[in-house]
Amino acid sequence: MAVWCVLDEAALRRAMGGPAVLAEQLGHLLALQETLPHLQLQVLPFAAGAHPAIDGTHTIFRFDAGGPVVVVEPMTTSLYLEEDADVGQYDVNFNHLRSQALDTKRSRTFIRDVIKEIR
Repeated sequence: MAVWCVLDEAALRRAMGGPAVLAEQLGHLLALQETLPHLQLQVLPFAAGAHPAIDGTHTIFRFDAGGPVVVVEPMTTSLYLEEDADVGQYDVNFNHLRSQALDTKRSRTFIRDVIKEIR
């Protein structure tokens, strides 16, 4: 199982619970990234500007059996997309996000720098 996650910089800077809690959460992300070889974590910095997921998040699930499913979660519901055209559009969207985001090594450095800033 592989997990590829692109996190917006805003998610790394919003101090829910205060700076100490945020620093601990970011440290946990770093620990996960360093110990789980199947986890690819990238940061999409503010400097990237507008991006393909500006209107909200989505998750693409791929299974050993059956086709992929995209889950879009607006505020009050979840939308499950299974049509090839829909999944294809989200695949392209995610590839654009990945290309705008920092690579995994630079993302780790970015997260470490955010931790230093909030301490």
